[in-house]
Amino acid sequence: MPVHKFMLCALVVSAFAVTLAGAQSPPPPKLEEANFASEPYVVEQLRTAVRFESDGKGQHELSLRIRVQSESAVREFGQLVYPFMASFESLDVVYVRVRKSPRPFQC
Repeated sequence: MPVHKFMLCALVVSAFAVTLAGAQSPPPPKLEEANFASEPYVVEQLRTAVRFESDGKGQHELSLRIRVQSESAVREFGQLVYPFMASFESLDVVYVRVRKSPRPFQC
């Protein structure tokens, strides 16, 4: 029994030491604000969630927020293409929102 208490104490002390060592590391340097004004589009958010069920079915959810900044990007994103196997997959577009900017493109 004393060996188990010693090992438990050693484990707690080592976990505490690792926590303190991580807390003392300096914060990472801040990155400069990137300038994306010259880009045709900017992906502001990209989120993917995949869920598998026990019966073999699954769901893949893709969520994007893209800031379109040029006419060429409007043409590129004017038609969205999602490849899938129609024999055993289905595609459901649940939600789409297009927000128009008050600023027109300056081409």
